[in-house]
Amino acid sequence: MAKLPHQRGNRRGNPAGPVQRNVMADAEPVGPVSRMGRVSKRRPGERRTGVRRKRIKRKKAKTNHSAAWLGRILVMLALAIAVTISIAIFQAVTQKKEAVAGDADDYSSTPLFSEAQTMRVVEAALAAKQPGDLSGLLRSGELPDAATFEALLALAARVDPDRSLRWLGPLDNQVQSPHAVRIPLDHKQTRLALVLPDAEGHALLDLPALLGSSSRPWDEVTSEEGLRSTLRAFAAEDHFYNFYYPESEWISYALHDPDHKTSLAGYVKPGSPQHLAIKATLQRLEIAAEDQLEAIEQKDPLGRTRFDEIHARVTVEVTRHEPAEPNQVEITRVLTDDWALHAEPLEEILAERRAGADSDSGLDSE
Repeated sequence: MAKLPHQRGNRRGNPAGPVQRNVMADAEPVGPVSRMGRVSKRRPGERRTGVRRKRIKRKKAKTNHSAAWLGRILVMLALAIAVTISIAIFQAVTQKKEAVAGDADDYSSTPLFSEAQTMRVVEAALAAKQPGDLSGLLRSGELPDAATFEALLALAARVDPDRSLRWLGPLDNQVQSPHAVRIPLDHKQTRLALVLPDAEGHALLDLPALLGSSSRPWDEVTSEEGLRSTLRAFAAEDHFYNFYYPESEWISYALHDPDHKTSLAGYVKPGSPQHLAIKATLQRLEIAAEDQLEAIEQKDPLGRTRFDEIHARVTVEVTRHEPAEPNQVEITRVLTDDWALHAEPLEEILAERRAGADSDSGLDSE
C-alpha cells in the first residue's frame, strides 16, 4: 500500500496510521474571571479559630484595663479615708490638750523667778544648821518647830552628793505654778522643792511640800473609825475593789507616801468633785508624758516606756470607814494637784470653772 503524504512509519519501518497535527487556533473570548478562593477545610457552621482568638485577647485586654482602673480607684479611696481618719484623730487630741490646758491659767499668777533666785532659796534651806537659818526663806513666814526642823535635817542628809540639784522652772499645775527644783536623794529617789511668791513677790520655799508632810503618820491613818487625815501623796489609777467598795459604785486610786514605803487604796464616787479633780490632774500628766516620750523615746531595760504608770502629786483629805480593809480609805477632799496648798481647794476651783463654762455655753446657744 502506498504511503500517503502525511503518513510515516515508525523507526522500525512498520507502517503507521494517520497522524493528526495539533494546530493552534484562536480562543473564543470568555470575559473577566475572578480569582479562585482558597479551599476552606472548615466544616459547615464552624467559626474561624484565628478570629475567635483575637476576640478573646481583646476581651481580656479590656477586662485587665478595667481591673487596673478599679484598683487605682480603690487605692485612692483607701488613702482618702486614712487621711480623713488621721486628721480627725489629730483634731481630737489637739482639742483634748486645749481643753485640759485651758483649765489652768487663770490662777497661775506666779511671777517668773530666775533660776539663780530659786536655787539660792533651796540651797540655803538645805544648808541650814539651826531653825534661825531659815528666816526669810519660808512661805509660812514662821520658823519650824523642832520636829519639823529635824525632818529637814534628815532630808538634807539624804541628798546624793554625786548628783546635782536641777532647776525645772514653773510647773504647769491647774491652780498655781510654783517653780520647782529637783533634789536627788539616796536610793535613786528624788524630792521636789517648790518655791512660790509672797504678797510682795519674794521667792519663798514651801517647807511642808518639801518634806511631804501629812497630818499624821501614814501607819496611823487607818487606826480608827471615822479618822480624818490630810495626806501629801502620789496618786495613780488602781483597780482594787471589794464588798465595801464595789467597782459598780466607786473609782479606785492608789495613794503612795512620798518615799513609796506605804500605800493606801483611796476611793471616790464616779462624777464627784473629788473624782473630776484627780482625773483632770492625771490627764494633764498623761499628755505631758506623751509629749515628753515622743521627744526622748526612752525605754527601760524591760522594754516598757518610762511612763507606764502616771503618778500625780496631790494633797487629799481621807476618812477611814469600817468594816473596810485596813488599807482602804475614802477620799473626801482634793486640796491641790501638788503638795503646796492653796487658799481654795482644787475641787472647788474646778467646779467653779465648770459652772462658768456651762453658763457661757448657755449664753452662746441663746
